[in-house]
Amino acid sequence: MKTTRLLICLIALFVVSLESWATDYTGIWKDKCSNYYGIQIKHIEKELYSVSFCGLAGCFKPGEWTPNTRIKGDPEYKIISPTELGIKKYKDKDEFDIYKKCTDDPTWIVAEKETAEINFAPGVIDRKPIGAEKTKGNYIKSNKNCLKKGGTWFEEKGYYAYCVLPYADAGKPCKNSKNCIGHCIMPLDKKTLDGKPLEKGYGICQLNDDPDDCARPHFENGEIIYFNCD
Repeated sequence: MKTTRLLICLIALFVVSLESWATDYTGIWKDKCSNYYGIQIKHIEKELYSVSFCGLAGCFKPGEWTPNTRIKGDPEYKIISPTELGIKKYKDKDEFDIYKKCTDDPTWIVAEKETAEINFAPGVIDRKPIGAEKTKGNYIKSNKNCLKKGGTWFEEKGYYAYCVLPYADAGKPCKNSKNCIGHCIMPLDKKTLDGKPLEKGYGICQLNDDPDDCARPHFENGEIIYFNCD
């Protein structure tokens, strides 16, 4: 009897170890494999991975976009299958962006201009935001005050802590940023907040005052501006 139990335990331990060893998250992950942006996951050491956002300007350096992680057991991630992974949108909510594994090779290939224009939009400009193009954010410094204003608090101890407030005119049709409290932007799907196709020559007003303008396309009088993260 004891021998049988011991054998069962050894088999179970072997299966668990094999499962852990067999799951390698290294590769490029996207919500749609045709998109010009996505997530690069690279094996760093032992069970640790770096998780970096990538776009036209390339990828964030390991550990810059989000802390290195084991992924498995990390509450910021949701493992759906070996080829489907959820990454938490907000620190205080159980909402996840879902990505599927597009390739096992983590090498990020920056799209050529022509490809980027097809996948993104005509008139893409790859440069840093300047002056009024920058989103200023706000001066709220505590979770309590942020929630009072109807905002969302983002915090990772030792890395960042800030409040993001929604704009009152979020989603309003616009031709340029003069029509909005924030900026006029072009959604990636070119649709309104209720899912309807945008009328030609229009974007929508920025949803909130998140100061991260990387990968957020502004729309100014028919021109779409994509900002470089570097």
